Amino acid sequence: MIIRRAVANDIAPAAALMMRAYGTHFRPIIGDAALDFDQTHFEARFARELEALTVLEADGVRGVLLVKDGHIAMLFAAETGQGHGAALLAYAEAHGARSLEVFAANEGARRFYERAGWQVADDYEREFAGAQHRFLRYEKLMTPQQHASPHPEEARRAVSKGGPDVSGASWNILRDAAHAAPQDEGWRCGAGLQDEGSHRSKETR
Repeated sequence: MIIRRAVANDIAPAAALMMRAYGTHFRPIIGDAALDFDQTHFEARFARELEALTVLEADGVRGVLLVKDGHIAMLFAAETGQGHGAALLAYAEAHGARSLEVFAANEGARRFYERAGWQVADDYEREFAGAQHRFLRYEKLMTPQQHASPHPEEARRAVSKGGPDVSGASWNILRDAAHAAPQDEGWRCGAGLQDEGSHRSKETR
């Protein structure tokens, strides 16, 4: 598998992946409002935020990562048991991600991030897709090496020491390294929904 910066041709398959995630796995949490997050919605969003979009490629786009100002706004993997979610999270951390948000009801995502060393920093309710939902904000402290290495390239090397090289635009992940990371929760690795809105409500932030 390869983790790399997204290009324009990735927008449609990434949007299709996210549409399926909402229609299948987030519908039990947010109800029929999940159906508003369709192909058109995600294509428009990814076109706006293409510079912040990363994809995991393994016989097609199988994972999506969106990191903005050190916050994981989106992290999804299409399959469980492949190490894709863990690889995306490691990539996000190596590129400076230090916070994320999940639905409190998304227990799979909570287990996934907590196993990776993320800790709950806040517990609150806010509006999402026309209704109030409870969210948890997770944070992960920087290591001493990362505090001493503010340059992104140096931070990436510190986090990935002994692991795959993340210094280029793409990241070739060895399968053994991916499976050594926290177990992938697949679709349940949803994060950072604070940047999402719906066709009926204004996006926050």
